[in-house]
Amino acid sequence: MIFGGINHERYTGKLNYHKVVDKRFFSVELQDVLLDGKSLGYCNDDDIYPRCRAAPDSGSTSLGVPKGFKEIMDKKFGHSRCTEKEWMNDGVLTFLIDDIHYDLQYNHFIRRIGDDPTHKEEAHCMPAMVVMKFERYPGLENLFILGDAFMSTYFTVFDREKDQVGFAKAKHTSDE
Repeated sequence: MIFGGINHERYTGKLNYHKVVDKRFFSVELQDVLLDGKSLGYCNDDDIYPRCRAAPDSGSTSLGVPKGFKEIMDKKFGHSRCTEKEWMNDGVLTFLIDDIHYDLQYNHFIRRIGDDPTHKEEAHCMPAMVVMKFERYPGLENLFILGDAFMSTYFTVFDREKDQVGFAKAKHTSDE
């Protein structure tokens, strides 16, 4: 973590900035969440699922999600079985912010349970997400907390002067 500057060696590509829409959690508008390229229909801004927001948070290790979203993911995955290859390579969860896709591979949001390191057989897999309850904050009922699972993939800049958050693909050294 760096305060007061940006280390341009730590990311690749363009740094995309997004306007902060709620300063309480320095959150940005989240247009949609997709699984394997298909909308999960959660951020519709209707009576069932109000508008979604996303707040990057360096103090959270997991993805924090609204209860309704976790229920959708649990229905899709439950305690399904997956191989190590599927867990490492297949599937993408996408956060759509200002028409920019921020993709997370399965191994960043699915937990493998019952792995046997001596065998590469299937294990139980389930969403590694924590239910967040922000009902007492009007407009933030559907706040997603983008913790380490997101921020280890995307270099993140908190620009307090301009009230914006920037994301770019993180660059890692071989020993990280």
